Amino acid sequence: MRFLGQIEDQVDVRLSLDEIVLLRNALHELCEEMQFSDNDFQTILGAQRGEADALLRRIDALVDRLQLNPDVD
Repeated sequence: MRFLGQIEDQVDVRLSLDEIVLLRNALHELCEEMQFSDNDFQTILGAQRGEADALLRRIDALVDRLQLNPDVD
């Protein structure tokens, strides 16, 4: 991972496909496999379950897109 910059609350980083897949897999385990109450989920992750699920779906789509066409920016 390489830090590229920050503007206000937006951070730009460069991740390898392997790093993105690792993050996706970890988020999947937390969202889909581990059984936490919504309150515990919020405490552990600092986000609502719905926010984490939405991020997981976006990362899934990105990984699928990158694996089909590795030259996509």
